[in-house]
Amino acid sequence: MKFSNKNRVLVNEQIRYDSIRVIDSNGDNLGILDKKEALHKASDLGLDLVMVHSSSPDGDYPICKIMDYGKYKYNQKIKGKKSSRHIKRKEIFLSMNIGDHDKKTKLRKIVAFLKKKIDVSVSMKLKGRYRGKSALAKSKLIDALQSESIAIDDNNWRVSDNIVSLLIKP
Repeated sequence: MKFSNKNRVLVNEQIRYDSIRVIDSNGDNLGILDKKEALHKASDLGLDLVMVHSSSPDGDYPICKIMDYGKYKYNQKIKGKKSSRHIKRKEIFLSMNIGDHDKKTKLRKIVAFLKKKIDVSVSMKLKGRYRGKSALAKSKLIDALQSESIAIDDNNWRVSDNIVSLLIKP
């Protein structure tokens, strides 16, 4: 098994360059320093010397920053987790015999999700004697959504024998 060094971050003694461009923990450019001198400055502050880029914009020296490497790694890990938690779509179920108050509550939820820029799928399950009356279910969904002035796109309907569904995008 081969390991990729592409995403590997070099820290302190792992840096193999003699001269490096150094940025301190405040973001100030300290200029081009000898590696030993940069390591000494980092250890005096109780921080690590981390190679950020393998070459500067000039293309001459690698760019290293004096920072807390553990904190940097933790922030990178958290940043990766936040992007994976993104909720793309919520689904709201209605029935044919839903009460007025329940319908208003669910419509308020739909409006709140749309304000948060979340796609909402509104579905109506057809049970019993309503099972084949998808046109009636579609008209009830349209009436309910128009009562809250929610825009409806006719291309986002999904109709089957027992479920009528509409995808609403913000």
